[in-house]
Amino acid sequence: MRRIGGLEVRHVAVRVVAAANKNIDEEVNKGSFRLDLLYRFIVRLRIPPLREHKEDIPLLFESLLKKFGYPSVRISPEAMELLMAYNWPGNVREMENVLQQTLLLSPFVVVLPENLPKRFAQQKESKENMAPADMSPLEEAERDQIRQTLKAASWNQSKTAQMLGIDRKTLRLKIRRYGLLNEKLSAGGTSDLLK
Repeated sequence: MRRIGGLEVRHVAVRVVAAANKNIDEEVNKGSFRLDLLYRFIVRLRIPPLREHKEDIPLLFESLLKKFGYPSVRISPEAMELLMAYNWPGNVREMENVLQQTLLLSPFVVVLPENLPKRFAQQKESKENMAPADMSPLEEAERDQIRQTLKAASWNQSKTAQMLGIDRKTLRLKIRRYGLLNEKLSAGGTSDLLK
């Protein structure tokens, strides 16, 4: 290199660190990225998007809560379920934004589903209205098992949870998720199922 206004040529060693949000191999195949430039990169690392390692989401939220100065704030299991189900197209930056927005608008000790931005409430509603066609075979089997056990226990939640070997809170979440409350109401029951 030569300094501006200088005459002497100096040799320098540099390292270039580059990042892309697209699959470079696919871009090369499409002709959008030059192959000769690709070979100038010595080491290539792939950092998967957040949606591919959702098991890290609880730890990331805990870390962000400490980073933002809210180490005592907790996220309720119901809210965490919604956060885990979300696709996170904006990765960790979006996660930071969601958490900052939530903490700003609802300074509570426990973050509940209703404290999350509207898109999570819409996601919750769509999950509650999940049709059998939208479910995986495993979800269908779980839904059928819960329905049969509820009927066998005369729709008694405590007894049903005990028979299934899960806690009552988890059962309530699954009842909402699989739309079993609607079945109870349509069968002439009352809304006391979720009390």
